[in-house]
Amino acid sequence: MPQLTICIPTYNRARFLRTTLNHLLKQIRDWTSVQVLISDNASTDETHSVVESFRKVHPALSYQCNERNLGMDENAFRAIEAAAGTYVWLLSDDDIPLPGVFDEIMKNIAGANAGLLYLHVAGYWPGEPYDIVYGRTTVRPDKTYLDPEEALRELEITHFSAIIMKRSLALPHIPTVRGYAEKGFTRGYTVNVAHYVLLSSRKPCIFIGKLALACHNPQDGNNYNVLTTLIDSAREYQILRSHNLVSARTEHTVLNALVRGFYILVIPRRCNMDPHASPEVLAEITRLYRPYRNYWLFLHPFVALPLWALRPLYLTARTARRLIRSLSQTLRQGGA
Repeated sequence: MPQLTICIPTYNRARFLRTTLNHLLKQIRDWTSVQVLISDNASTDETHSVVESFRKVHPALSYQCNERNLGMDENAFRAIEAAAGTYVWLLSDDDIPLPGVFDEIMKNIAGANAGLLYLHVAGYWPGEPYDIVYGRTTVRPDKTYLDPEEALRELEITHFSAIIMKRSLALPHIPTVRGYAEKGFTRGYTVNVAHYVLLSSRKPCIFIGKLALACHNPQDGNNYNVLTTLIDSAREYQILRSHNLVSARTEHTVLNALVRGFYILVIPRRCNMDPHASPEVLAEITRLYRPYRNYWLFLHPFVALPLWALRPLYLTARTARRLIRSLSQTLRQGGA
C-alpha cells in the first residue's frame, strides 16, 4: 500500500493540468510509496490525451473518468474513495507544487500519527509568473497541533490543495459532508471533511511551514461565486457549533478572520452589478454574519451603502490605483 495518494480532480482544464503534472511528477522518484490519481469529471476538452501523454512516461499514473459531470465535490469524494494510499492529498488541477514539496510531505508522513497535515500556500493571479509567490510569503516554522481547535483558529483549514489527511479517518465523514448539498451548500465543501477528521479523531495536525504551493487565483467568476465561500463557511461553523464539535471561541475567531478581507471582493462585484453579488446573496451574508464583530467593521458598510454612493468612491479609488501603478512603472523604467 502506498503511503500517499495524490488525488487530482479535474474538469476541462487540460492546459492547467499539464502544468501541474509537469511540476509534480518530476519530484517523484520512487513510485512504490505514492499513487497519483487523476479523477476526470467527464471533461470534453483534451484532458484525456494530456493524461495519456504523461502515462507513456509514468505508467503508474492512475486515471479514472466519470461517465458524467458529478460536480466538483462529488468528483473529489470519488477520488478519495478510490485512493490506495494511507494518506490522501487533494491537489487542485491548477495549483503548482513548488520544488521540494513532495519530499517534505513524505518526510512528515513517515512515522507520523497525524490525522491531518496542512500546507503553506500562496496565490498568484492570471498573467503573473507563478514564482512571484516567493516574494509574497516567507517560510514559516513547522508546528504540530495537539489541540484541534487551536489548529482551526490559527490555520483556518480552508484551502483545498493544502489538505492531506489520513484516508481511513476521512472515509466515515464523507456521507455527512455529501449531505451538505441538501443543506444549500454550493461547492468546495470537500474541505469540511478535513474539519471532521481534525475534530473527531483528536489526532495531531501537522503544519508544514515550507512554501509548498503556488495557487492559481482565477478571476473568471462565471463558474464560481467566491462569495458563497463566505456563506458556506458560516453555515458549516454554525453546524459544528450546534454539534458541540467547536467552541464559540473557535467559531467566532475563524469567521471574524474570514470576513475581514471580503470587502475587497464585495465592492467591485457590487459596483459592476455582478449577479454573484445580488441583493439576495448580500442579504444572506448579513443574516449569517450578524453575530460576528468583524462583519460590522469590515463588510457591512460596503453591503449597506447605496450603490449610487459606493460606485463613485470605487471608481475614484480604482483610477487612483491605476495612476499610481503607472507612475511607479515609469519611475522604475527611468531608473533602469
